[in-house]
Amino acid sequence: MSCYTKYSMKKINYINLLALLISSALVLSIVMTATIPGFTVLAKSADGKDALELDFAPLAQRTYIYDVNGNEIGRLGLENRELVKLKEVPESVKNALLATEDRTFWTNPGFDAVAVFRAFNKNITSGGITEGASTITQQLIKNRILTSEQTFARKFKELVLSMRLTKKYSKSEILEEYLNTIYFGQGAYGVKSAAELWFKKQLKDLSIADAALLAGSISDPNRLNPFLYPERAQARRAEVIDAMVDAEYINSDEAEQAKISPLPTEKPISELRPNSFWTEEVQTRLLADKRLGATPQERYNKLLRGGLKIYTTLDPKAQESAESAVEKVLPKKNNWSASIVIMERGTGKVVGMVAGSKFDPSESVFNLATQGKRQPGSTFKAVTLATAFENGYSPNDTIDGGSPCSIKGYGPDWKVSNAGGGGGVMNLFGAARGSVNCAFAHLIASLGPEKVSEMGTRLGVKDELPPYLSLTLGAIETSPLQMTTVFNTLASDGVLHEPSFVSKVTNAEGKVVFEEDYKGTKAVEPQVARTVAEVLKGVVSGGTGTSAAISGHVVAGKTGTTEFGADAWFCGITMYYSACVWMGNPDSRAPMYGVFGGTYSAPMFRESLKPLLADKARLDFPSPDRGKWPKSKFISDKGRGKGKPTSTTTESETPVTTSPPSPVSSTLPPEPTTTIPEETTTTSTTMPMP
Repeated sequence: MSCYTKYSMKKINYINLLALLISSALVLSIVMTATIPGFTVLAKSADGKDALELDFAPLAQRTYIYDVNGNEIGRLGLENRELVKLKEVPESVKNALLATEDRTFWTNPGFDAVAVFRAFNKNITSGGITEGASTITQQLIKNRILTSEQTFARKFKELVLSMRLTKKYSKSEILEEYLNTIYFGQGAYGVKSAAELWFKKQLKDLSIADAALLAGSISDPNRLNPFLYPERAQARRAEVIDAMVDAEYINSDEAEQAKISPLPTEKPISELRPNSFWTEEVQTRLLADKRLGATPQERYNKLLRGGLKIYTTLDPKAQESAESAVEKVLPKKNNWSASIVIMERGTGKVVGMVAGSKFDPSESVFNLATQGKRQPGSTFKAVTLATAFENGYSPNDTIDGGSPCSIKGYGPDWKVSNAGGGGGVMNLFGAARGSVNCAFAHLIASLGPEKVSEMGTRLGVKDELPPYLSLTLGAIETSPLQMTTVFNTLASDGVLHEPSFVSKVTNAEGKVVFEEDYKGTKAVEPQVARTVAEVLKGVVSGGTGTSAAISGHVVAGKTGTTEFGADAWFCGITMYYSACVWMGNPDSRAPMYGVFGGTYSAPMFRESLKPLLADKARLDFPSPDRGKWPKSKFISDKGRGKGKPTSTTTESETPVTTSPPSPVSSTLPPEPTTTIPEETTTTSTTMPMP
């Protein structure tokens, strides 16, 4: 026999109970007769013809987000709730609840006749609903099926539906549903989230004092909020503790100890919102991912109500190394900021991301890594190289890099200069290593800007790429994420892997909603991608990107700097990871005089990837088939093999080379201040249409 059964037999004698039941029935009959609408509602509910169903709709549950190691990194949802089984709820919580909200729960038919008579008597004399008598079952009906409307008709329906509910479900099922449904205040829905939010405890570890505080808050969660009104909450907790003693759930010693227990003081965060740029990005992407649901509303409901488990690609080691690189290398002045994206080669998994600023959930957040649109400068020359090699050009082809140069035939003359002047005739190895603007200006004129634009899209740029000649110098705007995708495609033998932040999603029952396969799609032939990588290795081993070199590993990449150093980039690849680093002013294209892509961005790339490569074997990129490289020819604005050089190589200019550059040095590159100067993209020049 339960404690409450003994209590009820002790407190209520059967004669009085029978009298009260008869009185209640008489009162109900009188009221129903006097209120025909109420009688109709009650009759329809009693015979089962009411349109309302007694099957509960699924409760909204919070969604969890995890990193690659299974560590929780965030929660999302409209209601902070996780469902629990009744057996997981400690007896102290159930006892506090029953002593406070429904002492006859285990024996009543869905309503408490004594309480009903008392409430009806007071409400009839007052002329309205001034006192309630709701059992746990009636509260569940009100919260899950009906409304909180204070009318006799609604109360009649609630009473009869409660009786029907008691016949359909067991008492344990009803109590479990109630414990998962009820709102405790401060954003806590259901008893499990309340335990975590209020006390920072597991449900099983709640004390009598904790249980009493929770049970006491149910009647008025806002007014009895212990974090806002501690005196009220403490007084209400004492009432619940006394009720538990009266119901013989606890003894007086336990009660006194519970009453002196301190209240929780650390106010919990009431909203389930993204808490980092990572969780913000995951939420944004899933709300647009049709694998989660066909319509925006379906995806919204699944993500914020469905209790999903989202497994992301975030590698804590990569994230820490990227953040550490920015902290270590970026100068603390002039409102300079940096953004980094690290992507796994061959999959497209984004394993680390620096968004450029601190995340503040109270304000509108802007992710420079995924949303920031800046000119990528000469990092885009990698796209021009891929276009050239796909169209039958050889890295040993020669081209005029003399500066200044003027490109004709595409509308107004396009005038370009190299950063340091000079240039002369060189092959594409040398043009890339020195990032020679005029050489690439002639190259895109030879190819046609339409082909370079189309190649950029194939390699992974989603932003519009107008077919201007200046495209080769990166005079368009795109994000670090998209440029990382481009370089990762080249690193992955020409296979495009869309950036992935989520590897798997499961629903509340543990069934897989979707899982990434990382197969990718071929963007260019492996021979093309391998040839680009071969050329870009020279940029790091002996060109503008020497400060990106990582001892013991093969690195290929490209620097990029826009006018006055407003944007400084380095995008690089290894056999394990691809990454792009952007540096600049996050609010405007403010000049960073004297800053190039090799000054700080390349070292940030190095410091980001060095810890990730420390325990990995040295691997070189697959070699292109040099036998398939066409015989060297001169490249002019009119095409490959057409025209003759207009300048000659001088001692200060980049010499013609006929073989790949030397392998990566075994020592770290010099400090950023001694890196080889590179080109600057001049954005003030006219960008002629083709």
